[in-house]
Amino acid sequence: MPVQKEKKSLRLLTPDQVAQAYTKIKFVGEGSFGKVFKARERSAAGAERWVALKYIKLKSARLTADALRELKTLRALAPKCGPCHLVCYHTHFLTSMAAKGGRTHIFLVIVMQFVAGGDLAAQAASLTASEIHRVAQQLFEAVKCLHGAGYMHRDIKPANVLFQKGRDLNQNNHLVLADYGLACLKDWCTGTPGTPAYMWGPIRKGKGKQLSTATYKAGDLYGAAKTILRLLQGPEVDATLRGKLDGPSKSPKLSALMRRVMEDPTDWDAGSVLQKLKTMKK
Repeated sequence: MPVQKEKKSLRLLTPDQVAQAYTKIKFVGEGSFGKVFKARERSAAGAERWVALKYIKLKSARLTADALRELKTLRALAPKCGPCHLVCYHTHFLTSMAAKGGRTHIFLVIVMQFVAGGDLAAQAASLTASEIHRVAQQLFEAVKCLHGAGYMHRDIKPANVLFQKGRDLNQNNHLVLADYGLACLKDWCTGTPGTPAYMWGPIRKGKGKQLSTATYKAGDLYGAAKTILRLLQGPEVDATLRGKLDGPSKSPKLSALMRRVMEDPTDWDAGSVLQKLKTMKK
């Protein structure tokens, strides 16, 4: 979609208007292409809810390819967000912000669901083997939904998997896959994908090249499997993958399955991994 068409739907809010609509704004983290803030949204009808505001700096008040890609992905996936464990999009707008020296910057602000529990890396130590098994199911359900809609995430890692705080683990939407700054749809997979520690080898070697949809899908499976392996075995997960279980694991069987997926993710799809997870004893 050309940038010009997307511009028609963009609202420009002054800093004062943003302050009226969003209160208690607090920095919570940084995504691939912008900073994320927690805020209390106040609707015209008086209702309030917690939301996440992702501020993406623009150049010359134009939507960059990366910003447009993330916005388009969130909007397209919005109808599936809850059942599919994908972060929910609410709305978006443009605003300005004064910087040091008097210069004014223009930001695209994407308003999304706020997930209170932080990312998986922060929760790893407290999760039991049974809970990690459920996390694995929900993560691969999210990947299945993404791939079913034609999208590839291209940066699945613990920092991009958010955890709903204070809810029963067996309820839907406990886990939320977020940050679509590197996501792509079939023919517009451009730019360098992923985080090296969670990137499948052929994608690392093909850095800067246009790779196939199948390659990026396999990369998502690799990233998801390594994310679960990190939960099971701690932050230092062996990357050589010689078919061994390296070090203690909260669930050796689940670790073994994740290593099998990582060894050759082209042999799998998200549905086949889910089938194995559902038949595996916890």
